[in-house]
Amino acid sequence: MKVSIAMATYNGEKYLQEQLDSFVNQTRLPDELVVSDDCSSDRTVQIIQEFAKQAPFEVILNQNEENLGYAGNFNKALELATGDLVFLSDQDDVWFYDKILEIEQLSLYTNNKVF
Repeated sequence: MKVSIAMATYNGEKYLQEQLDSFVNQTRLPDELVVSDDCSSDRTVQIIQEFAKQAPFEVILNQNEENLGYAGNFNKALELATGDLVFLSDQDDVWFYDKILEIEQLSLYTNNKVF
């Protein structure tokens, strides 16, 4: 099963690195991280670009040409995600280390892709 994370960002430099680190610390790594940035004016894009250079999974960065707003930005990330199971992530979350594994197992057990 291919696992994607769809993340929407906007001026998130203050908390973003901690969330990115929580992805790397998962017991089951994602297969891809899709980030849609909504015209950030801080270091958000640079943080993602640096992370992508060393991430143990594919990182896809989309930079919107115009501000799409919260919902539109998440929709863009979802459009670009290719996983069978897609997780939504805010830029200021920190995930428990076993989040992906637990949900993937539940998904397989229940044959459900929506949680």
